[in-house]
Amino acid sequence: MFVVMAETDASLAAEIRGLLPELRTAVGDDRRVLVGFDRGGWSPALSKHTSASGFDVLTWRKGATEDITEEHFKEATYTDEHGELKTWMVADTLVDLPLATTKITGETLQIRQISRIVAASNGGTRQIHVLTTDRTMSVGEVVYRMASRWRQENQFRYARMHFALDPHDSYSSSDDKENRMVPEPAKAHAYQKVVAARKAHAEASAVADLNLLALKTPSAGTDEVIVTKCHAYPRHGTSMGSRNSLACC
Repeated sequence: MFVVMAETDASLAAEIRGLLPELRTAVGDDRRVLVGFDRGGWSPALSKHTSASGFDVLTWRKGATEDITEEHFKEATYTDEHGELKTWMVADTLVDLPLATTKITGETLQIRQISRIVAASNGGTRQIHVLTTDRTMSVGEVVYRMASRWRQENQFRYARMHFALDPHDSYSSSDDKENRMVPEPAKAHAYQKVVAARKAHAEASAVADLNLLALKTPSAGTDEVIVTKCHAYPRHGTSMGSRNSLACC
């Protein structure tokens, strides 16, 4: 068992990226070790970095995506360690994932996608997708390894209940790092108010500009408009039909 202690606000993707050098040291050679994780570590950039570092990725695809057409689905099998034969209907395709720099460089990550059709909560069906950078593993083994994560999670849940996996071994405390940056929830909430206020101000300014433009634009039959802060009345010696004036009271 390999246990990692980290800051409470650290992301799984960031932790995996930071652990790769230590994992390479633990392996001791250049074998391509398979690193499997759930959607909490979803990141196309992380998958690209992990593959470039000599590891293979196995994870669920996160977010909505187009379904794979039915003609791509074929039967896949795998015999587990107990000799039991597993069978699924699976589609094995390649997909291009956009990276953070895709809009600038056009670069994407091409990765293997294994798709299955499963039951949905509404009584219908839906597709789930597994992604991996390993193109040599059989389709059946990819599905089996991804599904095996549930057995590992159940093992940890059992250990939490029966072996006191989570309780503290000590209740002593120590000072936190003074220079550790921690997000302030109140600032995030206040920033949303600032964004809303800026949007309202921009909309109000646009309406004011349109109204001012209408005031500055002479109506049909007039050739001049003078704009002030007061009401309008006819200038002496002129007629309202040919020239309008706005003057201060």
